[in-house]
This record gives sequence, structure tokens and C-alpha cells, in this order.
Amino acid sequence: MSPRDHRIDPALASWITAPGEDPQNPLLRLCFELAAPPVSARLLVTGLGTFRAALNGAEVDDARLDPGLTDPRARIQVRELEVGALLHRGENVLGIELGRGFHAMTTPNEWRWHLAPWRGPVRAWAHLRMHLADGSSRAVATGQDWRTRPGPVAFDSMYEGETYAPVEGPEAWLLPGYDDSDWAPVLAASSRRGARRGGHGREVPEPMMVRQVQEPIREQDEITPAVVSSSPTRTVLDMGRVIAGWCRFSLREDIPADAPPLLLVARHAEKLREDGRVDARNEHVHTDRFQEDRLRLDPACARSFAPRHSYKGFRYVELEASPGDLARVQVTGILAHADLRPASTLTSSDAHAEAMDRAMRASLLNNMHHVPTDTPSQEKNGWTGDALTSLAAMTTGFDMRRMLRKWLEDQVDGQRDDGSLAVISPNPGWGCEELSPAPEWTCLLQVLLDEMVCEYGETDPVARHAPAAARYLAHELDRQDEDGLISSVLGDYLSPGSPGPAPEDRRLSGTLLVAHALRRLAHALERATAAGEPLAPDLPAPDTLRTDASTLEQAVNSVFLDATRGLYRDPGTAAEPGTPT
Repeated sequence: MSPRDHRIDPALASWITAPGEDPQNPLLRLCFELAAPPVSARLLVTGLGTFRAALNGAEVDDARLDPGLTDPRARIQVRELEVGALLHRGENVLGIELGRGFHAMTTPNEWRWHLAPWRGPVRAWAHLRMHLADGSSRAVATGQDWRTRPGPVAFDSMYEGETYAPVEGPEAWLLPGYDDSDWAPVLAASSRRGARRGGHGREVPEPMMVRQVQEPIREQDEITPAVVSSSPTRTVLDMGRVIAGWCRFSLREDIPADAPPLLLVARHAEKLREDGRVDARNEHVHTDRFQEDRLRLDPACARSFAPRHSYKGFRYVELEASPGDLARVQVTGILAHADLRPASTLTSSDAHAEAMDRAMRASLLNNMHHVPTDTPSQEKNGWTGDALTSLAAMTTGFDMRRMLRKWLEDQVDGQRDDGSLAVISPNPGWGCEELSPAPEWTCLLQVLLDEMVCEYGETDPVARHAPAAARYLAHELDRQDEDGLISSVLGDYLSPGSPGPAPEDRRLSGTLLVAHALRRLAHALERATAAGEPLAPDLPAPDTLRTDASTLEQAVNSVFLDATRGLYRDPGTAAEPGTPT
């Protein structure tokens, strides 16, 4: 299916939101009648922020944290689902719940997601087309006839956690017959904030709406934790290993409906402090709350809760409640990540090798949430350099084709007018000056294209993205200094003994990564040509790319190679004395 086949007509529905400047967790509801039973029905649904959709009280899918994050000034992902089995003759209810995600984040953070140029209120868009047993068709869509009210999640943040304060049963509003007469009319909204993408990228008149191609995030496993320590007001639980996901908190079945509500604070962390409490700190999140859920469980109407608009990376959970209340609650760990299919298995006579392989796969999956990320707890960012170092493990271990196709679009959407690329993708506007240039990160685009060819035999992404890849490499070649080298602000980042950027001359790694990217793009172009892909006529020839790579490698040898000693070394500058490299 070509990228054009993935497009959705935005005119099928209208964007809607709730009243207020920045509504929190709005519930959106539409009642409609069907004169005959449905034979089939197709739902197109998305949100700016995260969404959960249901028909007549049943969720339309078991996916979590949809849609995948994109730069909404360029493209917005839409889920397409068959939902005919959830409809019936008579009154039906389509409900959508919205969360902030990264789109409407309020948490101050190092990467400025809360200040992204496209940040705005949460919004929803949906179109439901139904074919009925009497031969007729019917369509409903988001518009002015929907009604809204605030939901039970009083606060949600991908970094800080969620606050849950229900006032009624969590599913009541999704059922036919529910009285929504005191709900407010929705407000019309837009999919964007202006047509221009500012200095962060090129100008586009309207964002493209496309079918979501990557695997959805789903709950993969349930874990019964072990108790590490316990007191009347505090308990620490251990999931056995670091997982990405969340916890489900439930009142015990023997708690009567007339029992008083339970107030619970749950802090999540990957490790414990020396005093045995969880180490829930993050210097990059500028609040005093991190991975902390605060909830109210009511035996009369809301006996359980699991976060719906955020996820965490954790092994340990610290529960805090009033004396006696901890004995009333049960906790289950939920492992959740992208539903990737394994592409290989490892069987070895060496048990240690098998254990390392299992750990590697588990760590990779903990970071698969619509794009490959760096950590499931501290950042949740799509760092390109991190993926460059682990790409072979990803593509060997899992079928990454759909996720990498999505991520390629993100990287190209974030390309700036001068051809430069961002170190994290999708990008909120951060790092384009602070961490630029950094070829060890931003050369990922060319490597990804060639990896799709080498690992999966897929050449159409090369035809689609080679112009952007070539434009980036031209940008890097234009930066060569008088030695013919290419600078970097990061280099061999966090190398042994270094708390940040490498102390040696970072032109070594910057130049060699560009040379590597030139060779990878040359190979990808040759394979795409052999496959008959229609390539842009103004692309550089593969031989030209290889010649450019050789020129860079010769420049590296001229400056860094110590032929007498048989090693590469930093030649030293006034600021940086020479060191072995």
C-alpha cells in the first residue's frame, strides 16, 4: 500500500473539544438511532492527545495510548477499525475520552514538550460509516451535536502520572439510556495552530491525516508483585524486573459496596534508595512529582483503576495510604508495549547467552511505544543516536517494518529548511540548536533506509525519502572545515570517564558517521534502482556518494591517523591535549 493509500479525507468529520482554554480529560458523547441491525461498520478515530473510544460500553479496540505521536502540523495518525459487532438496532452511543499525551502536556520538562509549537487543547475526530441489514447506509461523525463533560482523571502526564477521582461508575456514560442533559455542547476545533511550521520545518498548508501503520501498544502480560517491605501506611512491591506499562489497582472482592472510599498514592521507580523507598526522581522533569498515581477507589462505583493516558518504566511500586487501607487493595503490574512480532529466536548451549538475549529483547520492547525510545521512564524520547547503536538488534529481533516506516516519516517531517535533522523524533522544537550539529545521531535516516533494504528487502521507502536523505548529507558536506572534517557537539557521548560530550576532538566521530551514511545511502539507492523504484531525477549518483565518503575518510586519516604507532589519536588543540582515540 502506497503512502497515498493511507490518507484519510479530513472532511469526513469535524474536530471537536470541550469548553475551556485547556480542558482536562473531557468525555465526548453522541447518541444515535439505527433503524435496522448493522451488517458492518467502519470507524475512523483519532485525537490530538491520547484517546479511548467505545461503542455501547465496549472499547472499540484493546490498543492503548493511541494515536502515535507525530508533528501534527505535518501529519496526524488515524485508527481504522471494524466495529459492526458493537452496534445494534435502536439507540447506540459512541464515546471518546481524551488525555493529554505529549500533545497537550502541562509538565515542565527539559525537552519542552509543554512548549511545543503545535501544543494545544486536546481534540477528537471520528467518522463512523455503517451498512445496515435493510440495505441502507448511515454515517455519524464528530460535530456540533456531540456533548461533553470533564472525566474522572483530574490530572494526567506522561511524566508525572495520573490523578483519578471518579464521581460515578466509569462506564455509565458510555451506555444507552444515560442522562446527559446536564452535559455541555462541544466546541468546534481545528487540527492545527496556523499553517506555517515556523523555523522548525517547511511550510505545509494543512496536516495530512493518515491511517496508523505501526503496531499498536497493547497489554502484554500481568505480573503479581512480591512484597519487599510493609508498614501500616506504606508498602513497597517488586515486579521482578523493569517493565514498561502501569499498575491496575483494585479493591478486594470482599470489600462491601458501602465501605468508605480508599485514597492511595502509588510511586513507581526502576530502583530503590538506600532507605528502601523507591527512587522516583528525574532531574529533567521540573516538578516534585514523577511517575506517581494518586487515586480514589470507591466500593460503590469505582472499584479499580489503571492509568489510561500515560505509561511508566518501573520495577518497584511504593504504595501509601491510611492505616488499614493497604490491606484492602490488590495491585497487578501490566506490561505494555508495541505489539511487535518476533523475527528470530536464539537457542544456545550457553545458558548465559540465552539469558542475555532475553534481557536484550525485554529491554528493547520496554522502549517500543509507537517509535523506538531511549527509556520508558526518564525521557520517553525517540533519540536517533540511541536507535543507531541498537538498530541491528531491533531489526534482527523483531519485525520493525511498520514502526520504522512511521519513524521515517517523523524524521522527514522534522527536517529543517537547511536540510538538518533533529536528534529526537518526533520533535517538540528542542535540540535543533542546543544539540546541533550531531551527525552521530542525525545520520540515522540514511542508515534506516538501507536497513529496510538489507533486512526486509523493502525499497519503496528509499524512493520516498531519498531526497530528504540526500538533502541532509549535502547539509553536512557543506559544513566541512579547513581540514575537510565535520564537527559535532556530542561525539562519543557518555564515553567512559566522560559525563557528557566526549572530551576528544569530536570531528573524528562526526566525520566518520557522515561517511558511513553516504555509503549506506549509496547502497540503498542501488538496490532501489535494481528493484525498479521510481527515484527522483536529481539524486546524487551512488558513485558520487562513495567518492564523498572516501574523501572524508582520507581527511580523517590525515588528521587523526598515527601511522607509526598504528592507531588513531586526537592531535590535540589548545583546549584539548592529544589523547589516544
